[in-house]
Amino acid sequence: MTSAERLVPRGLSLFAALAVVSTGPAPSQAQPAGDATKQACVAAYDETQTFRQKGALRSAREKALACSQEACPAIVKKDCAQWLAEIDASLPSVSFAVKDATGRDTSEARVFVDGQLLTEKVSSAAVAVDPGERTFRIEIDGQPPQEQKVILREGQKGRVVEVSFATAAPPPGGAEPFRPSSEGAGIPVASWILGGVGVVGVGLFATFGAIGLAEKSDAEDPATGCAPTCSDDEVSSIETKFLVADVSLGVGIAALGAAVIVALVSGGEEEEAASAPEPSVSVGAAPAPGGGFASFAGTF
Repeated sequence: MTSAERLVPRGLSLFAALAVVSTGPAPSQAQPAGDATKQACVAAYDETQTFRQKGALRSAREKALACSQEACPAIVKKDCAQWLAEIDASLPSVSFAVKDATGRDTSEARVFVDGQLLTEKVSSAAVAVDPGERTFRIEIDGQPPQEQKVILREGQKGRVVEVSFATAAPPPGGAEPFRPSSEGAGIPVASWILGGVGVVGVGLFATFGAIGLAEKSDAEDPATGCAPTCSDDEVSSIETKFLVADVSLGVGIAALGAAVIVALVSGGEEEEAASAPEPSVSVGAAPAPGGGFASFAGTF
C-alpha cells in the first residue's frame, strides 16, 4: 500500500471517529471515562500512521494494538486491526546466538539496539526490531562488550546475530606451543640443494686431495721425482691441488650444516618461499696451469 493509499482511509476513518465522539450524549448525560477512551483510540489511530511513515514500526505496532481494542469506535478499530496485520508482516525480527568466554552457548547476555536496551537475557525466540541499519551491542559480565552493525529489511524474519566472547587461551608459561605445519612437513627445496652442494664439495675434496697426494708422491720418488730440486711451478701445482681440496671440504661441510638448519627451521615458511626467487647453486672445479681451481656460487 502506498503512502497516499494509507492516508485516504486514515482521513475518512478519523473523521468518522471524531464524529462518533462529538455526537455522543449531551454533557449532562456524557460518560467521561467512555469519551476519554474514544479520544485515546483516535489519538492512537493517528499516531499509528505517523510512526509507520517514520519507519518506527515497533512504536506503530503498539499504537495500532491500542486503537484496535474492543472499546474503540468500530471504524477506528477496523482500520487499526488491518494496519496491525500489515505492520506485523513488515516488522523484521532478530535472534541472538551468544557464546561466553569458554565458547559455550549462554543466555546471560544483555542486548542493546542503537543504545536502547532491547532485552536483559537472550533466548531462542526472535525479537522484533525496526527496519534499517541497526547497531547491536551485546554485553556479558566480566567481558568487554561487542558491537555489530546489521541492516534489516522490512519483512525479514529470524535474522540471526552471532557473537562469541571466546578467546584462545595462552599456553602455560606464556609461550606459543610448537605446531608442526602440514605444508612444511616435507624437506624444503633449499635443504636438498644445500645437501647436494655439500656432497659435491666433499667429492671435490677427495678428488683434488688424491691428485695432490699422487703428484707429491711422484715428486718425492727417488728414481723419477724432482725432489729436492723441484721447480716453483711443480711445487705450486701440488700446493694448489691441496688448497682446492681444503676449500672444497670447507664448502661441503658448511653446505651440509646449512641444509640441516634450513630443514629444522623451515616449518610453516612455505608460503614465503613460494614468492621468493627459485634457489640456484653451481659448484665447479677445473684444472689450471700449474694446478686447478674450485668455484661455488648460488642464490637463495
